[in-house]
Parts: sequence; C-alpha cells; structure tokens
Amino acid sequence: MKGKEGQVTNVSPRDEVRKSRMYYDKALKFLDTDVSDSSFFYFELAKGEFLAEKDSTMAATCLVQMAITLFYEGDYYGSQETSIEADKLLDKTDTAHHNLMAMNYNCLGNAISGYGNHNKAIQYYDLAIQYSRDANNSATYLNNKAVTYYYDKQYQQAYTIYEEVLKNTADGTLDYARALSNYANTRWHIDKKYNPLPDLHKALSIRRANNNLWGVSASVSHLYNFHKNRHPDSARFYAKMSYELADKLGNPNDKINALDRLIRVGKTDSLKYYFSMYTALTDSIRVARLKASNQFAMIRYEVEKSKKRKCHTSECRVG
Repeated sequence: MKGKEGQVTNVSPRDEVRKSRMYYDKALKFLDTDVSDSSFFYFELAKGEFLAEKDSTMAATCLVQMAITLFYEGDYYGSQETSIEADKLLDKTDTAHHNLMAMNYNCLGNAISGYGNHNKAIQYYDLAIQYSRDANNSATYLNNKAVTYYYDKQYQQAYTIYEEVLKNTADGTLDYARALSNYANTRWHIDKKYNPLPDLHKALSIRRANNNLWGVSASVSHLYNFHKNRHPDSARFYAKMSYELADKLGNPNDKINALDRLIRVGKTDSLKYYFSMYTALTDSIRVARLKASNQFAMIRYEVEKSKKRKCHTSECRVG
C-alpha cells in the first residue's frame, strides 16, 4: 500500500480574514474529520479566490490536497489531472515551493501507479525525492518507489532500496518493522537460500506490540505471499486473517485482495461462496468509484458555474 505524507498547512497568519483563507480553513476542518466531499468543495472555492489574489502557491496547495483526495477515493485519472494543474502553478526555481512540489509528484506517482503504469510512476517518485526537504516525507516517497518496483516484479531494485533503508532505521520501531517486512518479502524472490520467516514474524511481532493494525495487515499479506506456493494450509490461514483484518479496518480494496487469495488457496467447497463475495464487492467498489468520480467532477462544475453567475451579475473581479 502506498504511504502518504501529512496535510499541507504551512500558511502564514493574516491580519485580515479573506474569503480565500476562510474557505481554506473550512476545507482543512472537513479534511480533519474525513468529510472528503465538503473539504474538496471548499478547497475548490479557496483555489479560485487564491488565483484571483494572484497567490499561485496557495492555489497549488489547494489543488495538491484535492488531488490526494481524488487518489484515495479511487479516481486515479482525476487525481493525475488535478496534480498536473497544480504543477503548472509551481516554480521549480523557488526553493519555497519544493516541498509542495515533492508532495505533488508523489501524488502523481501514486495515481499513475494506481492504473498500472509503474515505470512512469517511478519517474515521479524520483522527482518527489529530488525536491523533498522533509526527511519523513522523503522516506515515504522512497518506500513508494520500492513498493512500485515490487508491483512491477523488479525485485532486485526494490530489494536494494529496502536493504539500505533497513540499515538506517532503528531496531524495534514501526519504521523498522515496515522496512524489515518489505526487505524479507522482497529478498526471498531473488535469494532462494534465504528463509524470510524469522524476519517476517519479527516485523509482525513489533507491529502487534504497537497495535499497528495496518502494519499487521501488511505483514500477514507478506506471510501469505511466501506460503501460497509452498504450504496450502498456512496460506489459507493467512488469507483468512487478511480478510478478517480488512473487514476490521473497513478497507474494501484489501477485502477484495483477501478474497482473491481465498479463491486461489481455498478448499473446493468454499470457492463458490468466496467468489460470490468477491464479485459483489468488486461490483460495489466499481459503482462507488464511479459515483465518487462523478461527485467530485460535479463539485468543480458547480463551483465554476457559480463563478460565471456572479460575473453576469457584475460581482466578478477585474484584473
């Protein structure tokens, strides 16, 4: 799963509360409470006001946050288009823009990888790493690059990154558990003499001790990957655990992946049941993504239409 960095909130205090700042603050409040449609609406409004004020940096900030929202709603093409719109407002020669540019390039990488163009996505992760001035975000971008190499079955390239990250991460931390699990999950693909199970279980133990359910889910997936062509009973055990964790976390994409695993390694008398669940869930997600894509497109359309109405009533700005 691709990691993400924090919100873009580096806005200087203003003596006067303008419409742009009012809309922006509302957008952040809705974002903090996971009300994505409302946050998207106010980011769109704020973007328009910032552009009218000729504040391209803050307009780009709004667009980057909107692109991130679209990615997590599954609208990869919409996310890509919004990131490209943001990129046009940023100045590569201005170091004050670099962290925002890095965040935007990471989002582009995530969106492009989301629809399967892994090689192109890696180019954007490289740009994100190049422009990042934040160590934590840089680590996220590097991890995303390695994950994408893994998805593309470029195991040696992924392994090289994970090996380096592991050397520079403190033992026993959640970052160490992530690096160790990814390292082990990749190494066994290229080193047939290596037994990944001790490292995979160590990473799982650290994550459980920290009640890190997302991390536990990733570790369980890695254990399934190793067992699926070796030990059917163990593979079934971890596939079932993957589904239970995905259900607990409310993650429909992970539930689909877990059901796919159960179909592959499940016993014959269970396959029809798992397949019917898989079909129903994939159909449901497809419809939800289409609705989300249409919803966010309509938000932008309605905001634009509202601006035009204001111009017709002489409320639009000049200059």
